[in-house]
Amino acid sequence: MENNTKKRIFIIGSAGAFVLIMGGLVYFLFFRGPRTLLVPEDYQTIQAAVNEAREEETILIQAGKYEEAILVDKEVYIIGEGKDKVTIRSERHKIPVLLILNSKGVVIKGLTLERAEESKDKEDSQSVVHFDQSEVVMIDCQVRNSANSGILVKNGSKVTLRQCVLESNAGSGLTAKNEGTVAQLEENIFRNNGRLGINIKKGARGNAVNNTCHKCQSGIGASDVGTYVMLRGNTCRENYYGIILNEGSKGIIENNLCEKNQYGIGVRGVQTHGQLQNNRCHMNKHSGIAFWAKGSGQAAENECEGNQECGIHVEQSDKDVFLRKNRCVNNKDRGIVYCRGGRGQVEENLCKGNLTDGIVVGGAGTIVAVRKNNFHENGRHGIYYYDKASGLIEGNLCGKNKKFGVLVGGAVSNLSIMQNYCFLNGKSGIRFFEGAGGIVADNQCNMNNWNGISLIGGGQITAKGNICERNQHNGIVAEEQGVKVTLTNNKCRRNNLRGIYIIKGVKGEIKNNQCEYNEYSGIQVSGDNANIHIEQNQCCFNRSSGICLSNKSYGDLVNNSCNDNNMHGISIYKGSKAIIKGNICERNKWEGIDISDEGSKADVLKNKCRENYPTGILFSEGAVGKVEENVCERHPWSGIAVRGEGSSPVVSANQCNDNTCWGIIYWAGAVPIIKENNTFHGNGTADVKKRE
Repeated sequence: MENNTKKRIFIIGSAGAFVLIMGGLVYFLFFRGPRTLLVPEDYQTIQAAVNEAREEETILIQAGKYEEAILVDKEVYIIGEGKDKVTIRSERHKIPVLLILNSKGVVIKGLTLERAEESKDKEDSQSVVHFDQSEVVMIDCQVRNSANSGILVKNGSKVTLRQCVLESNAGSGLTAKNEGTVAQLEENIFRNNGRLGINIKKGARGNAVNNTCHKCQSGIGASDVGTYVMLRGNTCRENYYGIILNEGSKGIIENNLCEKNQYGIGVRGVQTHGQLQNNRCHMNKHSGIAFWAKGSGQAAENECEGNQECGIHVEQSDKDVFLRKNRCVNNKDRGIVYCRGGRGQVEENLCKGNLTDGIVVGGAGTIVAVRKNNFHENGRHGIYYYDKASGLIEGNLCGKNKKFGVLVGGAVSNLSIMQNYCFLNGKSGIRFFEGAGGIVADNQCNMNNWNGISLIGGGQITAKGNICERNQHNGIVAEEQGVKVTLTNNKCRRNNLRGIYIIKGVKGEIKNNQCEYNEYSGIQVSGDNANIHIEQNQCCFNRSSGICLSNKSYGDLVNNSCNDNNMHGISIYKGSKAIIKGNICERNKWEGIDISDEGSKADVLKNKCRENYPTGILFSEGAVGKVEENVCERHPWSGIAVRGEGSSPVVSANQCNDNTCWGIIYWAGAVPIIKENNTFHGNGTADVKKRE
């Protein structure tokens, strides 16, 4: 009995010991913490440590230079003592210095990875670092001297790169490609790379924040359909392109600084679309921002300053490019350019102090709406449309430009200019030339050094509802053979010369305008073949005549009010011809209607001339025509007067009443035909008088 008991105790004791031993082994194998593997203290090579390491273990690399190529295919943390202390390099150009394959959760920190020497076969050379189907965080590392890209991220890898330096690579600093690949890039430096600092392509996605890209071919680039980037707070200096979206890529570009590049930001290619906001594009050799080759998008609240060409450039866009609230100032050429088929809308931008123009729109197929912008103090023009461009110019402020506020020329025929304020420009507020045409409506063109509005050279133009005041020359001027104008409901007041001035073969209509208080005439038509219908205008209080035709011009003057002018109400002279019908000419300081000079001819019909000084109607110096059914009353001298050799109007059916001296007077040498059907009442001296 006792022996059996001892046996049972021994068996139980042996089994307990076995259980305790096995339990300890299981605990040691499965419950101990992850190890830290030291290189070279524990392992002579980094690859040996990687091979030995289990998942989630740390490999600590001590200071030194390591000549090897490394493959990582598990979740490990590779930590160097610092990128200035640990260098890993390899002469084997056909494989990466570091390849991370099919791994998640890998962390790389504090290393320099480089090629030992330049490859003789660059096309066959691999990048220094490859991330393939992996998830990696890389911090405070340096990658350099690759004959290809410094880092290649591909095949769905998701990589975070933070506070690293990628430099002196023959290709790009970092290339991310393929659908599903994501690169998160934060606070890195990309410099002196042969192609791009950051290159996102072939459907990859990139998020780049607060990086610096310096002296690369392009700072940051995205290309290919399906590629998408978000770029915020980056600094791109002295590259060819600071940032470029290309070949169908899309992206958001915000709060970046792009300076001293050839181009600050570019968007080019079919289906390429960029949203640009709050970027600063300074001192670039060409444009601050450029959309071209059918690239499209929006640019809002960007600052484009001091660029050698223009602030923003748009050309060959098959979709509208929207520019809003940008600041394009002090550029060496223009603030904004649309050309060669560029399309878009330009709203609430400031273009100030540019060496030539605030905005230029030119070329067949170029269609741009320009609204509510400020084009101020530019070296030539505020707005310039040319060469068959079209669109809308509305609600802009164009002030203190050295030449024209708005200039339109070169066969532009379908342009509306509305509700702009053009003031204090060195020449005219608005000018059309070289066959340009369109509608000019409801603008204010005041205090310009030449004219308020100038319409010159061959186009068909309607100007209506404009206010042109206090200009140094004329309110509105139309000039040159082939120009056809319709001027209605404009207010042309207090200009230093004329309210409206038509010269050199212009044809058209002037109706319902107010031309008052001008230093010379309210309306003047001058020059061979000028032919104008002038109706229902108010031409009053001008320092010279209300309306005058001179130098062989022609006009129909119908139902105008020409009162209180310092000279004539209406004046026709120097061989001009006119039909003058139904006008009111009162209280002018010279004649109400004056027809003078040999070759001048006028039919003066049914007008009312009252209280002018000295005469209501005067024909002189050989002028001829008709004077019929007019009312000529209360003049201090005569109702009608004819003088000068050969002056021979037919005078019939007029009412000449209450004139201080005569109803009709004519001088020796004049040969008027005075019909008996004229009526007279209350004239002070005689009804008809011939003076020798």
